[in-house]
Amino acid sequence: MALTPADVSWIKTRITSIISANSTAAPASIRRILPLKDLQGKLYEAWVLGEMIQQLSVNEKYSIHLINSGTYRLKQKGTEIKRNYPYFKVFDSKNTLIGEIFTDTEFSSLSHVRLRGAPWLGPSFHELDIVLFSPGKSGRPSFRNVLIAVECKATTIHKSTFREVLGFRRELGLLSHLNPTGFTSWPASTIASDPPSVHLFYSTDRGILKYTANAAHFGIIVNHLPM
Repeated sequence: MALTPADVSWIKTRITSIISANSTAAPASIRRILPLKDLQGKLYEAWVLGEMIQQLSVNEKYSIHLINSGTYRLKQKGTEIKRNYPYFKVFDSKNTLIGEIFTDTEFSSLSHVRLRGAPWLGPSFHELDIVLFSPGKSGRPSFRNVLIAVECKATTIHKSTFREVLGFRRELGLLSHLNPTGFTSWPASTIASDPPSVHLFYSTDRGILKYTANAAHFGIIVNHLPM
């Protein structure tokens, strides 16, 4: 169902409220980085970003700092890391920088790294809607530097969608025994992946929940998050 102007206004106000309450960013700064166009998919990514920031703040007690709020809006096209666009720094309770959150940013895939000497082509990297990388990275960081990978779907979920997510997970790591993620509770303290990146899959479609158990087996956490 198409969003009305009133819907869009409410969504942006809610995102602003959530992020400002759980980060050091002022509401005016957040409004400047939200999508200008009322595309439902991009608004949903910002909605999930707000959820992620809230969870990291409330459950992990992290301090979230918005960087570069004055020139551009949140990046909405997959590329390498571009630090002139807005992103977030994440600090733990000891004020240690543990990671950085970027939107629509690409990483170097497991298959590319394993194919030593392979040419740098399209299959070598993949785009994440939202990603928490270990700090200080540039370009297209290795899959080994992904702490949290987030995919967002404001559409009906089909079985083909889940197959796509399973394939994406394989480019982030290999199935393994449970490994510690470095997080105490959110999004998970352990995950069945090596390296132990947490793969989050959000959708507005309640049908996503039927894949919960299958997804968890491969280190994917599914979330039904209406907007």
